[in-house]
Amino acid sequence: MIWILCTIIISNPIINEVMLDPLGPETGSLSPGDRNEFIEIYNPTNDTIDMAQFKLQDNAETDSIVPFSEILQYYPHVKATTKIPPESYGVILDREYILPGENYMPYVLPPGVSVMTTKDTDLGNGLSTNDTIKLINLQGEIVSSFGLGRGFPLPSKDGISFERKFYWGSDDESNWRYCEAQAGHTCGYQNSVSEPYSLKIVSIDAIPKNYEIIFKLTIKNTGIETISHLKIVYDFEGGYPGGVETIINPLSPDSQRTYEIGPFQIPTGYYRVTFKIYTDDLTNFLACDSTRFYVGKSPIVISEIMYNGETEWIEIYNNSNIPFNLKGFCVADPRKRSNPVREDITLEPKSYFVFSSKDIPVENKVVLSGFPALNNTGDTVYLIGSFNEIFDMVPYSNKWGGGYNVSLERLSPDMESTSPFSWTSSREGSTPGRKNSVEITIPQRGEIISLSKKVLAPSRGIPVIAGNLEFPEFPVYATVEIYRIDGIKVLTVIDNELLKDGRMYFTIPAPSQEKTLDEGIYLLLVKGKTLEGKLYVKREVIGIMN
Repeated sequence: MIWILCTIIISNPIINEVMLDPLGPETGSLSPGDRNEFIEIYNPTNDTIDMAQFKLQDNAETDSIVPFSEILQYYPHVKATTKIPPESYGVILDREYILPGENYMPYVLPPGVSVMTTKDTDLGNGLSTNDTIKLINLQGEIVSSFGLGRGFPLPSKDGISFERKFYWGSDDESNWRYCEAQAGHTCGYQNSVSEPYSLKIVSIDAIPKNYEIIFKLTIKNTGIETISHLKIVYDFEGGYPGGVETIINPLSPDSQRTYEIGPFQIPTGYYRVTFKIYTDDLTNFLACDSTRFYVGKSPIVISEIMYNGETEWIEIYNNSNIPFNLKGFCVADPRKRSNPVREDITLEPKSYFVFSSKDIPVENKVVLSGFPALNNTGDTVYLIGSFNEIFDMVPYSNKWGGGYNVSLERLSPDMESTSPFSWTSSREGSTPGRKNSVEITIPQRGEIISLSKKVLAPSRGIPVIAGNLEFPEFPVYATVEIYRIDGIKVLTVIDNELLKDGRMYFTIPAPSQEKTLDEGIYLLLVKGKTLEGKLYVKREVIGIMN
């Protein structure tokens, strides 16, 4: 219905695509910018239009339109004519387009397209990036324009044309877009931004929570028709089964919406997921994109932060058993993100690497331009991967440790990034690119409960006791409590928390712990209750020395 209505309303040719800034240098005789400009005309009517009955006008002059007869020596399959058939395209090229030079005759013109030029040697007087272009009839009336009334609608991009979005739409800047075709133009073809059904996946955000994950897909309708039904096909690399999600929510042209896919209960690991979007019958493919994500604890963590030194830097650690390519990784705080790593850098398993603001005498490092200036009193540091996934986040405070030329070190890569009890000042000043001076070992295997130490003694270099829960059956609700020897409970470390895989790391003191325990001997009580009601109980004796 829309197209029929348009052919009734629009009775004149329209300027449909403009190449003001051809690929290559703009200045100099016979430069690409001097001879590769073009204006594409579309005939939206049911009758043939003769462009000889119209003229082109820019800020410099008015040009008559004539057939480009010489083009047939180089493009014998086109038509050198000013006549454009109904619902067809015509191309106006600079007369010097066929002369040799850099980026020589770059456009692949479709068979039968009408090709024309201007009567003098230039298209306009050489189109410029601030030109207003008008198509006028012999009575001097404007029938179509580009940039009229507002000047040039968008900043130019080298080798990228401007395309009209809606053929029947207005001439103002809201109806023009940068060409999205790989070539940078669609000279003589349908505009890349005017497909009836076209989508773009703007972003994919993986939102992890424990061992579940939800994906948020932001999708934009880049076509010219409303899309009422979508099918999103997702496929996981790594063995987890994929599926199909049906979306019934109209998406009008130029609008975007965020859809939630999930939640998924995925085993611990690092995965890649690909989303393909189709129309409802799965026959019309519209868009595809993918992202990487991890479930459970991050495979790469921030292990050391120099936030108050002559040179600021962040050390990371690969806590997994697989190598990672750091190309595309960057660091950020809430105000600024660094430029990403440009080269291929492999971070081997159980290895360290340093991102710094300036060069430091460490072998395994890279200097990142735009490195954020870290606050000395406290800040939040992000490690961001090549797919924009947040690998780690540390909201540090100077109360956690560190100082001038003294780094903040993580006690263990298995401990929580956001807990102040996971961090302390380096005993050696700093240890960039190597094992932390304060590192403790968290037990990886045990019978329900394993502890790094049996004594908590901050004054003797043991600021926390790290524990590992590992129940033989799961899911399980876990509770960890501390009692005095006389049986009075003094602290709850974990309160009836659901462990879907039966495992959990914790620390004493806990992040939520406010009270300080007196020196003495205590009983650590661990309880686990399965969904079927089976109870596991384990006790450990610990000591406190202040």
